[in-house]
Amino acid sequence: MQECASKSIEYLFQPLQTRGIAPERLTEGLGVDLDGLRGGRHDWDLHVRLLDRYAELVGGLDELQDAGFAALDAEQMVPVRALAGYMVGLRQLYWMAAHWVGPSYFTHIRYGLEDLPGGQLRFTIEIPESHSPSLPYFWITKGSLRRAPYLLGISELAQVDMQVEGGLAIYSIQPPRSRSLWGAVSRVLGFRTAATRAVEVLAEQQRDLNRR
Repeated sequence: MQECASKSIEYLFQPLQTRGIAPERLTEGLGVDLDGLRGGRHDWDLHVRLLDRYAELVGGLDELQDAGFAALDAEQMVPVRALAGYMVGLRQLYWMAAHWVGPSYFTHIRYGLEDLPGGQLRFTIEIPESHSPSLPYFWITKGSLRRAPYLLGISELAQVDMQVEGGLAIYSIQPPRSRSLWGAVSRVLGFRTAATRAVEVLAEQQRDLNRR
């Protein structure tokens, strides 16, 4: 089954080039080339092997958080960044990740978001037992969750604690509290435009998923 959007792996190409590593090394011996990955979907087993190879190339799991950071700057994330720029709070942003971005990238994975005491959030990812778990995927996601405040114009990183058991990852998130007054006001004023654009993008995404 073609469960993974190609853009979910394409954002790894630039971080490799930044490290002086040819992106072609990511696919060596895996029966696919970079052109074959672009613009389509691929199965989860291949995705797991690509992420394992990426971890080997960059030097380990801790380094994978850099890929999560870089993902937010990737061209494939332009629609997400456009919508995020009008959001009033981080909870909306993480909600979008759990209910739109994640499910559109990976059709077989379950995502969840809930509130915790003290303003914390719990973000969960569950890979079904019928599919192989992937530590690299969980670490990349941790990097994205930490840097997510930048999409709202907040320079500080979120504090993210991660617990992993098999195919289940639980992230406890403490969002940073700083934010400019003008940034909050401008997002409120632009909310109607953003909401309209969100509906258009979501409808387009749903049509694409239905076709596949």
